[in-house]
Amino acid sequence: MKKVFRIMGDTLTMRPLRKFIKRKFEEIQIDHKFRHVPKFDKSVEIHKKSVLIIEPHFAHGECLPGWTKYFQDLGYAVDIFMRYENFAEKPFCRYPNPSRIFTGSLPMLKKWLGDKRIGEYEVCFFASSIIWDFLPHMHFTDYLGFTPQGKLGYLFIDHAPNMFFKQYNEKTLVRQNRIFTLSHLPEMPQLNPHYFGEFSKNKKNQKTIFLAIGRIRNDARNYDPMIESIQELAKSGKDFVVRVIGSGKMEIPTNLKKYITHLGRLDFPKMYAEIERADFIVAGLDPFCEEHHQYLVGCTTGNLQLSLGFLKPMLISRIFGKHYELSDKSAILYPDNELLGAMESAIKMNDSEYVKMQTALQLLADETYGRSLANLKSAMQSDHKTGIKTNMALMCKTYIKNLPQLKILKESIDAYNIDKISFYIVAPAKDLEQIKSAIITGKEDYEIAAMPEEPILGGESLGSGWLDQQVVKLKFYKTDLCNFYLVLDSDSYFIKDFFIDDFMFDDETPYIVCHEGKAGTLLNTKFGNTSAMHEKEQFIKKFFGRKGKDYRFLTSPFMFSSAICRTLDAELGAVHCIRSCSCEAAWHGEFFLKSGAKYKPTELFFEAMVYQKKLNLWRKLKITSNDISKQYLGIVIQDKFLQEHRYEN
Repeated sequence: MKKVFRIMGDTLTMRPLRKFIKRKFEEIQIDHKFRHVPKFDKSVEIHKKSVLIIEPHFAHGECLPGWTKYFQDLGYAVDIFMRYENFAEKPFCRYPNPSRIFTGSLPMLKKWLGDKRIGEYEVCFFASSIIWDFLPHMHFTDYLGFTPQGKLGYLFIDHAPNMFFKQYNEKTLVRQNRIFTLSHLPEMPQLNPHYFGEFSKNKKNQKTIFLAIGRIRNDARNYDPMIESIQELAKSGKDFVVRVIGSGKMEIPTNLKKYITHLGRLDFPKMYAEIERADFIVAGLDPFCEEHHQYLVGCTTGNLQLSLGFLKPMLISRIFGKHYELSDKSAILYPDNELLGAMESAIKMNDSEYVKMQTALQLLADETYGRSLANLKSAMQSDHKTGIKTNMALMCKTYIKNLPQLKILKESIDAYNIDKISFYIVAPAKDLEQIKSAIITGKEDYEIAAMPEEPILGGESLGSGWLDQQVVKLKFYKTDLCNFYLVLDSDSYFIKDFFIDDFMFDDETPYIVCHEGKAGTLLNTKFGNTSAMHEKEQFIKKFFGRKGKDYRFLTSPFMFSSAICRTLDAELGAVHCIRSCSCEAAWHGEFFLKSGAKYKPTELFFEAMVYQKKLNLWRKLKITSNDISKQYLGIVIQDKFLQEHRYEN
């Protein structure tokens, strides 16, 4: 037993130390190997009107010439921070006007970016937002512990928005015009780096040369259809070869070795030479491989850049090709994995047809370049603030007794209101001055106002604050301040950046909380919590004669339509509705469904902590505010049942 504990102790104490020493020794070795490359030392002076491109990823070096050209074409001088791994592969080998390049390790880049001279650049451009040196993968600014900024701030490239967009809340960067991706996506502007330097535009070879480029891994490429196609082409005596570039092991059947050559991973001078002499690029993307679906929802295959940059048509499955704006004029598109016919077409293609395809590729490359350059120019001229005009507002009906909770809500709006949505507070007239002095600072960058409830009620009080506040919510349309409003209770607060499109599908179509509430019902049943609210919702459903499933329109916050509330009040009377059944959300929701107005159903905007038992369960499960923010915009701490004002992890 002692021996076991000794081994465990040695393992726990020595292994991390050995790994640390090994890593430091490797860093010393690589620093020595690259000791002669330029470093960002004290002698470096920052040129006027210059930008700093930072590539923190150990790959992605092929994109650097493209980023550089965009900035140079806009009239900026360019400096580059890159890692040893990228520098060793010579990404600027064909670039006619290279920039100053400072090369170091990842810790060196961190040190350099903390230098006060960084602020002299016009902008800091991060050529990758995520670094893969750690597990789990890390946002580069998290690694740095700060965000380096130039005079105009910073810009980011996200190579895989499908993987990291929500995780790192990059919607804020989109709103601020600070982030790009390589593909042409509706939710993020494009900046595609397909310039690699000067190259020769060769004619099609008599012996067709196919080039397959990329890691030889199932999650990145599926070369099985290519091998099967080569088997068939070999039988027919077609004149062609396939050259494969990429790390990994490739099993080549013995009878195909005269057709297939695996070159392994190449540096950029050698790879570009291979691309230049080739005729076509085989993408190897498989529509039936789940891992490859990432290339349809954000990730961009590097083959697209190479195809556009060297005018080499791709052989690519149609679903991927269409996603990348390719057509039958600029690529050879084929259904599913039916690559054989595409390779036969490529081999048969004559010089005239090949030149036409290159011409179509050039048009696409020019269009992509122009769009990308315009996007970058727009970002460089932007003040990176949104202030987007909207026809919606935030609304909170409150009382002076709720002032502590209201302060928390207001602070969260100050912190996370990216689109500068107006915020209106409604309270009894006698409480207004105290609320204003405690809440409104005058430094808000969005419109905020506090107003009396009495004109909204119009003398129709039901004699209960709880009932009157529901009437006020339904009659807020009378202020004529907005077409739609998010009804917030003071015992709720935001926990992440929020935007207009979290609540509005378009200018006329709100997201309405409308769900069956099965999970909540199950949980409440197990906890023994009883509520008459479900019965109230069923009553209102029957009042309107709606058939079908029972829907829940709670819990707050919820979106109200001024037009719906105005019509509801005119036809039924908001006061009469609440007097007969006190559930303002259900009255609005069922009337909305009856009206036929446009809407989009949604789950709850906020996670609702209504009962102490649920709060205790979430803590027992170690669910943090950060975990909740992955799914919800905020948290409701029901002050009727809970004494706390915040969800403490």
